[in-house]
Amino acid sequence: MKRGGGVALSSICATLAGLLVHADAALAGFDPPGEVILGTAQTLEQGELVIGVLSPLAYGINDSLTVFIHPVSWALLAPNGSFRFRFYDEEPIRVAAVFGGAVAVSPDGVDIPDVRRPAGHIDIGISSTLTLGSWLLTGKVGYQRDFAPDDDDLDWSFVIDWVIGPSSLLQLQGGFQFGRIYAIKAVNASLAYVHSWGALHLAAGVAYGDFPLELEAGVVSACPNSWDYPCIWPVIDVFWRF
Repeated sequence: MKRGGGVALSSICATLAGLLVHADAALAGFDPPGEVILGTAQTLEQGELVIGVLSPLAYGINDSLTVFIHPVSWALLAPNGSFRFRFYDEEPIRVAAVFGGAVAVSPDGVDIPDVRRPAGHIDIGISSTLTLGSWLLTGKVGYQRDFAPDDDDLDWSFVIDWVIGPSSLLQLQGGFQFGRIYAIKAVNASLAYVHSWGALHLAAGVAYGDFPLELEAGVVSACPNSWDYPCIWPVIDVFWRF
């Protein structure tokens, strides 16, 4: 990431702080459990908005179609966007089609040949969520086409949500991609606890993954690509749902 991104991130945090001051009181975010949005096949209601520091911005175009973008990535010159279209909703199963894309802009003067960091991609897939009382089980399978370098990827992921109470959620998620160039790549997993205070949500946990970020010039990863050296990162996020 460019160091200049810190200025953009500070501006976003300041804006979010202002939103918190003016946020109206809202019901707890996990009552009923089917209200869980991030990582599931559920969609927002028309006009609903989710905005956070690390989590994507989500907006309900209508009750069945939600758009997602990562504003921080846009601020760092990495345009992105995706859509989730829920076409089946009969309890206890929801099914949605997901499709989107992204463009990665390398820092000026730095050319890092890393197949995990293509110049752009488009993807399409199917996500399904099964609700079993306070448990939500979500699976996703999809296809991703990478550009520069070109690659065809199969994308597999799962999410397990345990709704502990109306304002508490424990989420386990993981996944990987399988492509022509690098075989299995982009393996990741995370475990997070999420608490809701009406519109405000706080998530804290740990994530595993060798994420292809530019930590310094010419270096895209601080972790060796080996199961013998697990790359575990602390994660904290704040987001609002209006």
